[in-house]
Amino acid sequence: MEKKSNKRTFILEWRPAISSYKMNQFEDELKNFDDVWFNWSIWEWEDLQIGDELYMIKCGEGNTGIVMHGFFTSDAYEGEDWSGKGRTTYYADFEPDTMIHPDKCRLLTTDALAAAMPDFKWNGGHSGRILNEEYAEKLGKMWAEYLEMNNDFFDQGIDVKRRK
Repeated sequence: MEKKSNKRTFILEWRPAISSYKMNQFEDELKNFDDVWFNWSIWEWEDLQIGDELYMIKCGEGNTGIVMHGFFTSDAYEGEDWSGKGRTTYYADFEPDTMIHPDKCRLLTTDALAAAMPDFKWNGGHSGRILNEEYAEKLGKMWAEYLEMNNDFFDQGIDVKRRK
């Protein structure tokens, strides 16, 4: 019997219209990719472990889909509510290995994700939700295929960045 990994896959959601993290910040960090790290609010923070995988989904208006992939570099910690509503909010630090400008590159879209995994809400909801193992495996395969099919963008390296 094959031993299952304890690694989890989290879906982070980014809605630039309401987020404290704006598109101009994303663009600045894309330019300075080798020096960036992030923290993000995590809904299912109790289950997060250093090394867990994440995909950031841009949702809301415009092009929607995966704009970032990476791994958590900290445990979850309590912080000030980003929305200013005074809620208890937990964050975790992460380092991206891939960033994709949503308005200048093809994305692995929320429509494609929803068609492949219809029981997960891909275009809104709480940020920092865990995918079940079946969907995490399916998303990993879709992501690998997406990267392979879009090598031309990564070769240009202007509006996308990737660590190998």
